[in-house]
Amino acid sequence: MANDKLLSRQSGMELLRIIAMLLVVIVHTDYYTFGAPTYDYMQSNPYKAFAMYLVDSIAIICVNCFVFISGWFGIRPKRKSFANLLFQIVFFNLLLYFGYVALGKQPFSIMSFVSHCNFLEHWFIPTYIALFFIAPMLNIFVEKADKATLRNVIVALAVLELILGWTVDYLHIKGGYSLLSFILIYLVARTLKSRPIGFIERMSKWQLMGIYALCVGANMAIVYGSYFCYPAGISHIGRFFNYASPIVLVASFAFCLFFTKLRFKSVAINWIAASAFAIYLFHTDRLFLDRFFVDFCRSQLEANNIYVFSLIMVGFVLAIAAVSILLDQLRILVWRLIAPIFDSKKGEQ
Repeated sequence: MANDKLLSRQSGMELLRIIAMLLVVIVHTDYYTFGAPTYDYMQSNPYKAFAMYLVDSIAIICVNCFVFISGWFGIRPKRKSFANLLFQIVFFNLLLYFGYVALGKQPFSIMSFVSHCNFLEHWFIPTYIALFFIAPMLNIFVEKADKATLRNVIVALAVLELILGWTVDYLHIKGGYSLLSFILIYLVARTLKSRPIGFIERMSKWQLMGIYALCVGANMAIVYGSYFCYPAGISHIGRFFNYASPIVLVASFAFCLFFTKLRFKSVAINWIAASAFAIYLFHTDRLFLDRFFVDFCRSQLEANNIYVFSLIMVGFVLAIAAVSILLDQLRILVWRLIAPIFDSKKGEQ
């Protein structure tokens, strides 16, 4: 029965879910930890700077991909699914906090406990929860709106995102770190799934991957074009590495659509993907991220050349994923015990 349930899901999109979460970790080993290389750093450490910009150009699609998956399948909120989402978040908060206390890394206090368990402080979780609740309205809009209205709304949101979120950042759209960005990506994904667009449908998966590669190349060209032609512009390069960047959005859509064209079933991939969100919850825990993760990445870059550092980071990212997935198995066991509480009288799952 368990294998049948796992095989019912499209493994191409489940593979995308896993990759998206690994890319989140990679972005944090790079851009979150070190920030954008400065002009001086690019002069003194050209290979490291190139590698850092390249990695971020490749990985910055991560969050957009995760939201795209939600739009592709469609979020249909139910009491049990929302309880499961909250339980997973709270489980990792409690597990990690008391783990630190047990290891002597964090003295216990009511204030530190409450502060650590306030998951609403991190931008992604409350924003995704907000999307979770408004998704039914977005689903109905995509289903009922005529083609022209749907197109006009998506274009209007894209323009709003471009002008007020990416160019000047009014309305607290914050370069894609916002509900508006999630709504735009969700609507695009839901539209592409339920109302296929002819020329996109006709694209091969390799054409789509080619578009993604061109976007990565475009970001690198902008970085080094600025470096050689307009050095002062390096300080503004960061806007090309946020989620609202038009280049990043196009790269995200192309990358995701590549995986929609993969038709295969894999129990192993689907099993791992069921715990993919645990990778995010584990490594973004504030105590782990700020006290260990960042320090470890910085120490390894200082101590090694870029090739050795890259190998260490690959192992580090995979280790985080493995630990997260294993810990999530405990969460799944506990959830199975309490999940019947949230079943409706009609047996809604």
